[in-house]
Amino acid sequence: MVTLDMFKYESISMFESIIKMIIPFVVILIKRPSLKELYLIVGVLIIGLFINNIYAIYNYMFINSSSRAMGISEGVLYLAGLLLLQFPFYLCILMDKKIINNKLKYIFGVILLVVLISIYINSSRMTWCLIAFDMLVFILLVVQTWKKKILLFMVILLSLSFIYNYNEHVYHKINDAFDMESTSTKGHYYYARDGLNLFYDNKLLGVGLNNFKESMVKGNYVSIEAENNLKKDLHNKIGDKYVMPHAHNDIIMFLSEMGVLGGAIYIIFNITLVKVLFNDWIKYKNYISLAMLMVTINIILRGITDYNFALMGVVSVYFFILSVYICYIYRKYVYNESIIDKVSYKYLLSIYGFIISVILLRILSKHIF
Repeated sequence: MVTLDMFKYESISMFESIIKMIIPFVVILIKRPSLKELYLIVGVLIIGLFINNIYAIYNYMFINSSSRAMGISEGVLYLAGLLLLQFPFYLCILMDKKIINNKLKYIFGVILLVVLISIYINSSRMTWCLIAFDMLVFILLVVQTWKKKILLFMVILLSLSFIYNYNEHVYHKINDAFDMESTSTKGHYYYARDGLNLFYDNKLLGVGLNNFKESMVKGNYVSIEAENNLKKDLHNKIGDKYVMPHAHNDIIMFLSEMGVLGGAIYIIFNITLVKVLFNDWIKYKNYISLAMLMVTINIILRGITDYNFALMGVVSVYFFILSVYICYIYRKYVYNESIIDKVSYKYLLSIYGFIISVILLRILSKHIF
Protein backbone atom coordinates (compact mmCIF):
# COMPACT_ATOMS: atom_id res chain seq x y z
CA MET A 1 0.00 0.00 0.00
CA VAL A 2 1.34 3.43 -0.91
CA THR A 3 0.91 6.27 1.57
CA LEU A 4 2.01 9.90 1.57
CA ASP A 5 2.76 11.91 4.69
CA MET A 6 4.59 15.23 4.98
CA PHE A 7 8.06 13.64 4.88
CA LYS A 8 7.25 11.67 1.74
CA TYR A 9 5.69 14.67 0.05
CA GLU A 10 8.72 16.84 0.84
CA SER A 11 11.13 14.31 -0.65
CA ILE A 12 9.11 13.92 -3.83
CA SER A 13 8.76 17.70 -4.11
CA MET A 14 12.52 18.15 -3.73
CA PHE A 15 13.21 15.45 -6.31
CA GLU A 16 10.88 17.23 -8.71
CA SER A 17 12.82 20.47 -8.12
CA ILE A 18 16.11 18.71 -8.89
CA ILE A 19 14.69 17.26 -12.11
CA LYS A 20 13.50 20.72 -13.17
CA MET A 21 16.92 22.12 -12.29
CA ILE A 22 18.76 19.80 -14.69
CA ILE A 23 16.36 20.21 -17.63
CA PRO A 24 18.44 23.04 -19.24
CA PHE A 25 21.60 20.97 -18.64
CA VAL A 26 20.17 17.91 -20.37
CA VAL A 27 18.55 19.87 -23.23
CA ILE A 28 21.85 21.54 -24.19
CA LEU A 29 23.73 18.23 -24.10
CA ILE A 30 21.10 16.49 -26.24
CA LYS A 31 20.86 19.36 -28.72
CA ARG A 32 24.65 19.89 -28.92
CA PRO A 33 24.41 23.37 -30.51
CA SER A 34 26.92 24.60 -33.05
CA LEU A 35 29.55 27.13 -32.02
CA LYS A 36 27.48 30.00 -33.46
CA GLU A 37 24.44 28.83 -31.50
CA LEU A 38 26.54 28.50 -28.35
CA TYR A 39 27.86 32.06 -28.77
CA LEU A 40 24.26 33.28 -29.16
CA ILE A 41 23.16 31.39 -26.03
CA VAL A 42 26.07 32.81 -24.04
CA GLY A 43 25.37 36.31 -25.36
CA VAL A 44 21.76 36.16 -24.18
CA LEU A 45 22.87 34.85 -20.78
CA ILE A 46 25.45 37.64 -20.41
CA ILE A 47 22.85 40.30 -21.26
CA GLY A 48 20.41 38.86 -18.73
CA LEU A 49 23.02 38.73 -15.96
CA PHE A 50 24.22 42.24 -16.83
CA ILE A 51 20.67 43.62 -16.52
CA ASN A 52 20.34 41.88 -13.14
CA ASN A 53 23.61 43.45 -11.95
CA ILE A 54 22.60 46.92 -13.15
CA TYR A 55 19.31 46.56 -11.33
CA ALA A 56 21.17 45.52 -8.15
CA ILE A 57 23.33 48.65 -8.31
CA TYR A 58 20.34 50.90 -9.05
CA ASN A 59 18.26 49.33 -6.29
CA TYR A 60 21.11 49.74 -3.79
CA MET A 61 21.90 53.36 -4.71
CA PHE A 62 18.40 54.79 -5.09
CA ILE A 63 15.87 52.50 -3.40
CA ASN A 64 17.30 50.33 -0.64
CA SER A 65 20.72 51.79 0.19
CA SER A 66 20.61 50.79 3.87
CA SER A 67 20.63 47.09 3.00
CA ARG A 68 22.77 44.71 0.94
CA ALA A 69 22.32 44.73 -2.82
CA MET A 70 20.03 42.15 -4.38
CA GLY A 71 19.00 41.36 -7.93
CA ILE A 72 15.63 41.48 -9.62
CA SER A 73 14.40 38.48 -7.65
CA GLU A 74 15.37 35.88 -5.03
CA GLY A 75 17.31 38.15 -2.68
CA VAL A 76 20.86 38.82 -1.51
CA LEU A 77 22.34 35.31 -1.46
CA TYR A 78 20.96 34.52 -4.91
CA LEU A 79 22.80 37.54 -6.34
CA ALA A 80 25.97 36.52 -4.49
CA GLY A 81 25.82 33.08 -6.10
CA LEU A 82 25.29 34.50 -9.59
CA LEU A 83 28.22 36.90 -9.16
CA LEU A 84 30.52 33.98 -8.32
CA LEU A 85 29.53 32.39 -11.63
CA GLN A 86 30.34 35.54 -13.59
CA PHE A 87 33.62 36.94 -12.32
CA PRO A 88 35.99 34.13 -13.46
CA PHE A 89 34.53 34.06 -16.98
CA TYR A 90 34.79 37.80 -17.57
CA LEU A 91 38.31 37.85 -16.13
CA CYS A 92 39.42 34.99 -18.40
CA ILE A 93 37.60 36.31 -21.48
CA LEU A 94 39.47 39.61 -21.17
CA MET A 95 42.74 37.68 -21.32
CA ASP A 96 41.80 35.51 -24.31
CA LYS A 97 42.83 37.25 -27.52
CA LYS A 98 41.36 34.40 -29.58
CA ILE A 99 37.82 35.17 -28.40
CA ILE A 100 37.51 38.95 -28.36
CA ASN A 101 38.94 41.90 -30.24
CA ASN A 102 39.86 45.32 -28.84
CA LYS A 103 36.30 46.69 -29.08
CA LEU A 104 34.88 43.70 -27.21
CA LYS A 105 37.57 44.13 -24.56
CA TYR A 106 36.13 47.51 -23.65
CA ILE A 107 32.64 46.01 -23.45
CA PHE A 108 33.74 43.12 -21.24
CA GLY A 109 35.84 45.52 -19.19
CA VAL A 110 32.69 47.49 -18.39
CA ILE A 111 30.77 44.29 -17.66
CA LEU A 112 33.51 43.13 -15.27
CA LEU A 113 33.51 46.53 -13.55
CA VAL A 114 29.74 46.26 -13.01
CA VAL A 115 30.24 42.77 -11.55
CA LEU A 116 32.91 44.05 -9.14
CA ILE A 117 30.69 46.91 -7.99
CA SER A 118 27.82 44.44 -7.48
CA ILE A 119 30.11 42.15 -5.47
CA TYR A 120 31.11 45.02 -3.20
CA ILE A 121 27.59 46.29 -2.47
CA ASN A 122 26.23 42.74 -2.15
CA SER A 123 28.47 42.51 0.94
CA SER A 124 28.84 38.73 1.01
CA ARG A 125 32.07 37.94 2.86
CA MET A 126 32.39 34.50 1.30
CA THR A 127 32.02 36.02 -2.18
CA TRP A 128 34.73 38.58 -1.38
CA CYS A 129 37.08 35.83 -0.20
CA LEU A 130 36.40 33.63 -3.23
CA ILE A 131 36.99 36.49 -5.67
CA ALA A 132 40.36 37.13 -4.02
CA PHE A 133 41.03 33.38 -4.25
CA ASP A 134 40.10 33.43 -7.95
CA MET A 135 42.67 36.11 -8.65
CA LEU A 136 45.38 34.15 -6.86
CA VAL A 137 44.50 30.95 -8.77
CA PHE A 138 44.47 32.88 -12.03
CA ILE A 139 47.94 34.26 -11.39
CA LEU A 140 49.28 30.87 -10.32
CA LEU A 141 48.02 29.08 -13.46
CA VAL A 142 48.40 31.79 -16.10
CA VAL A 143 51.45 33.92 -15.28
CA GLN A 144 54.55 32.21 -16.64
CA THR A 145 57.48 33.19 -14.41
CA TRP A 146 57.66 32.87 -10.63
CA LYS A 147 59.09 36.37 -10.42
CA LYS A 148 55.94 37.81 -11.98
CA LYS A 149 53.74 35.48 -9.93
CA ILE A 150 55.27 36.65 -6.65
CA LEU A 151 55.14 40.30 -7.74
CA LEU A 152 51.44 40.06 -8.62
CA PHE A 153 50.71 38.12 -5.42
CA MET A 154 52.28 40.94 -3.44
CA VAL A 155 50.32 43.60 -5.35
CA ILE A 156 47.03 41.79 -4.67
CA LEU A 157 47.82 41.19 -1.00
CA LEU A 158 48.84 44.82 -0.50
CA SER A 159 45.70 46.00 -2.30
CA LEU A 160 43.48 43.77 -0.17
CA SER A 161 45.28 44.90 2.96
CA PHE A 162 44.74 48.54 1.99
CA ILE A 163 41.04 47.96 1.35
CA TYR A 164 40.66 46.12 4.66
CA ASN A 165 42.40 48.81 6.71
CA TYR A 166 40.97 51.91 5.04
CA ASN A 167 37.43 50.85 4.13
CA GLU A 168 35.28 50.84 7.24
CA HIS A 169 32.54 48.73 5.68
CA VAL A 170 34.94 45.97 4.61
CA TYR A 171 36.83 46.20 7.92
CA HIS A 172 33.71 45.54 10.02
CA LYS A 173 32.34 42.84 7.72
CA ILE A 174 35.57 40.84 7.77
CA ASN A 175 36.07 41.25 11.53
CA ASP A 176 32.50 40.14 12.12
CA ALA A 177 33.32 36.80 10.50
CA PHE A 178 35.81 36.09 13.31
CA ASP A 179 33.63 37.44 16.11
CA MET A 180 32.20 34.46 18.00
CA GLU A 181 29.56 36.75 19.47
CA SER A 182 28.22 37.53 16.01
CA THR A 183 24.79 36.02 15.29
CA SER A 184 25.88 34.98 11.80
CA THR A 185 29.20 33.44 12.85
CA LYS A 186 27.75 31.55 15.80
CA GLY A 187 24.80 30.45 13.72
CA HIS A 188 26.92 28.82 11.02
CA TYR A 189 28.82 26.85 13.68
CA TYR A 190 25.76 25.77 15.69
CA TYR A 191 23.70 24.81 12.64
CA ALA A 192 26.50 22.72 11.13
CA ARG A 193 27.16 21.01 14.48
CA ASP A 194 23.49 20.15 15.02
CA GLY A 195 23.22 18.95 11.42
CA LEU A 196 26.11 16.56 12.03
CA ASN A 197 24.32 15.19 15.09
CA LEU A 198 21.34 14.43 12.87
CA PHE A 199 23.64 12.55 10.49
CA TYR A 200 25.26 10.55 13.30
CA ASP A 201 21.87 9.04 14.13
CA ASN A 202 20.99 8.41 10.46
CA LYS A 203 24.32 7.40 8.98
CA LEU A 204 23.25 4.80 6.45
CA LEU A 205 20.32 6.35 4.57
CA GLY A 206 19.86 9.79 6.07
CA VAL A 207 16.45 11.33 6.74
CA GLY A 208 15.41 11.89 3.13
CA LEU A 209 15.44 14.79 0.72
CA ASN A 210 14.21 18.10 2.12
CA ASN A 211 13.37 16.51 5.49
CA PHE A 212 16.14 18.30 7.37
CA LYS A 213 13.97 20.85 9.19
CA GLU A 214 11.22 18.44 10.21
CA SER A 215 13.76 15.84 11.35
CA MET A 216 15.67 18.40 13.41
CA VAL A 217 12.47 19.30 15.27
CA LYS A 218 11.08 15.78 15.49
CA GLY A 219 14.33 14.37 16.89
CA ASN A 220 14.97 17.40 19.11
CA TYR A 221 18.36 18.02 17.49
CA VAL A 222 18.20 21.84 17.68
CA SER A 223 20.54 22.75 20.53
CA ILE A 224 19.76 25.46 23.07
CA GLU A 225 22.58 27.61 21.65
CA ALA A 226 21.22 27.24 18.11
CA GLU A 227 17.68 27.99 19.26
CA ASN A 228 18.76 31.17 21.05
CA ASN A 229 20.66 32.22 17.95
CA LEU A 230 17.68 31.43 15.71
CA LYS A 231 15.52 33.78 17.76
CA LYS A 232 17.92 36.61 16.95
CA ASP A 233 18.24 35.46 13.35
CA LEU A 234 14.46 35.62 12.85
CA HIS A 235 14.11 32.13 11.43
CA ASN A 236 10.77 30.36 11.00
CA LYS A 237 9.17 27.95 13.42
CA ILE A 238 7.70 24.50 13.03
CA GLY A 239 4.94 24.51 15.59
CA ASP A 240 6.36 26.37 18.55
CA LYS A 241 10.01 25.42 17.90
CA TYR A 242 12.62 27.43 16.04
CA VAL A 243 14.60 25.52 13.43
CA MET A 244 17.30 26.31 10.92
CA PRO A 245 16.38 25.83 7.22
CA HIS A 246 19.58 23.87 6.58
CA ALA A 247 23.05 23.21 8.02
CA HIS A 248 24.79 25.93 5.95
CA ASN A 249 27.10 23.27 4.54
CA ASP A 250 26.71 21.13 1.42
CA ILE A 251 28.47 18.00 2.69
CA ILE A 252 26.59 17.97 6.00
CA MET A 253 23.28 18.38 4.17
CA PHE A 254 24.07 15.50 1.80
CA LEU A 255 25.16 13.34 4.72
CA SER A 256 22.15 14.14 6.90
CA GLU A 257 19.55 13.77 4.13
CA MET A 258 21.17 11.08 1.95
CA GLY A 259 23.43 9.26 4.40
CA VAL A 260 26.99 8.06 3.84
CA LEU A 261 26.25 7.14 0.23
CA GLY A 262 24.94 10.63 -0.54
CA GLY A 263 28.00 12.25 1.03
CA ALA A 264 30.33 9.93 -0.88
CA ILE A 265 28.60 10.67 -4.18
CA TYR A 266 28.84 14.42 -3.55
CA ILE A 267 32.58 14.20 -2.87
CA ILE A 268 33.34 11.83 -5.79
CA PHE A 269 31.31 13.91 -8.23
CA ASN A 270 33.06 17.17 -7.32
CA ILE A 271 36.54 15.64 -7.33
CA THR A 272 35.85 14.10 -10.75
CA LEU A 273 34.48 17.35 -12.12
CA VAL A 274 37.46 19.40 -10.90
CA LYS A 275 39.86 16.78 -12.30
CA VAL A 276 38.16 16.80 -15.72
CA LEU A 277 38.18 20.60 -15.91
CA PHE A 278 41.78 20.87 -14.76
CA ASN A 279 42.82 18.31 -17.39
CA ASP A 280 40.96 20.38 -20.00
CA TRP A 281 42.95 23.45 -18.99
CA ILE A 282 46.25 21.54 -19.14
CA LYS A 283 45.37 19.91 -22.47
CA TYR A 284 43.87 22.84 -24.37
CA LYS A 285 45.26 25.89 -22.51
CA ASN A 286 41.90 27.49 -23.15
CA TYR A 287 40.85 30.37 -20.89
CA ILE A 288 37.25 29.16 -20.97
CA SER A 289 38.38 25.87 -19.41
CA LEU A 290 40.20 27.82 -16.72
CA ALA A 291 37.10 29.93 -16.07
CA MET A 292 34.89 26.84 -15.76
CA LEU A 293 37.41 25.32 -13.35
CA MET A 294 37.43 28.47 -11.19
CA VAL A 295 33.63 28.73 -11.21
CA THR A 296 33.34 25.09 -10.12
CA ILE A 297 35.80 25.60 -7.29
CA ASN A 298 33.85 28.72 -6.26
CA ILE A 299 30.63 26.71 -5.98
CA ILE A 300 32.32 23.91 -4.03
CA LEU A 301 34.01 26.28 -1.57
CA ARG A 302 30.83 28.29 -1.17
CA GLY A 303 29.25 25.06 0.01
CA ILE A 304 31.43 25.19 3.13
CA THR A 305 29.44 28.07 4.62
CA ASP A 306 26.16 27.86 2.67
CA TYR A 307 23.91 25.18 1.27
CA ASN A 308 24.05 25.70 -2.49
CA PHE A 309 20.94 23.63 -3.16
CA ALA A 310 18.89 26.03 -1.04
CA LEU A 311 19.31 28.32 -4.06
CA MET A 312 18.15 26.08 -6.89
CA GLY A 313 18.30 28.98 -9.35
CA VAL A 314 22.04 29.43 -8.89
CA VAL A 315 22.73 25.69 -9.16
CA SER A 316 20.54 25.48 -12.27
CA VAL A 317 22.46 28.34 -13.93
CA TYR A 318 25.74 26.64 -12.97
CA PHE A 319 24.79 23.34 -14.60
CA PHE A 320 23.43 25.20 -17.62
CA ILE A 321 26.82 26.92 -18.01
CA LEU A 322 28.55 23.55 -17.52
CA SER A 323 26.49 22.01 -20.33
CA VAL A 324 27.32 24.92 -22.64
CA TYR A 325 30.99 24.51 -21.73
CA ILE A 326 30.94 20.76 -22.47
CA CYS A 327 29.37 21.40 -25.89
CA TYR A 328 31.86 24.21 -26.56
CA ILE A 329 34.84 21.97 -25.83
CA TYR A 330 33.32 19.18 -27.92
CA ARG A 331 32.72 21.50 -30.89
CA LYS A 332 35.98 23.39 -30.54
CA TYR A 333 38.41 20.54 -29.94
CA VAL A 334 37.12 17.00 -29.50
CA TYR A 335 34.86 16.94 -32.56
CA ASN A 336 37.75 17.98 -34.82
CA GLU A 337 40.30 15.53 -33.42
CA SER A 338 41.17 12.34 -35.28
CA ILE A 339 40.55 10.32 -32.12
CA ILE A 340 37.46 11.44 -30.22
CA ASP A 341 38.24 11.36 -26.53
CA LYS A 342 34.91 11.47 -24.72
CA VAL A 343 35.74 9.02 -21.93
CA SER A 344 36.13 11.67 -19.22
CA TYR A 345 32.81 13.32 -20.03
CA LYS A 346 31.02 9.97 -20.26
CA TYR A 347 32.43 9.17 -16.83
CA LEU A 348 31.29 12.53 -15.51
CA LEU A 349 27.80 12.20 -16.97
CA SER A 350 27.49 8.64 -15.68
CA ILE A 351 28.22 9.86 -12.16
CA TYR A 352 25.63 12.60 -12.59
CA GLY A 353 23.09 10.05 -13.78
CA PHE A 354 23.96 7.77 -10.89
CA ILE A 355 23.29 10.60 -8.44
CA ILE A 356 19.79 11.09 -9.83
CA SER A 357 19.17 7.33 -9.76
CA VAL A 358 20.23 7.04 -6.14
CA ILE A 359 18.03 9.97 -5.18
CA LEU A 360 15.06 8.34 -6.88
CA LEU A 361 15.76 4.95 -5.29
CA ARG A 362 16.17 6.67 -1.93
CA ILE A 363 12.67 8.10 -2.20
CA LEU A 364 11.14 4.86 -3.50
CA SER A 365 12.74 2.71 -0.80
CA LYS A 366 11.96 4.78 2.26
CA HIS A 367 9.32 7.37 1.48
CA ILE A 368 6.79 5.65 -0.76
CA PHE A 369 6.59 1.92 0.01
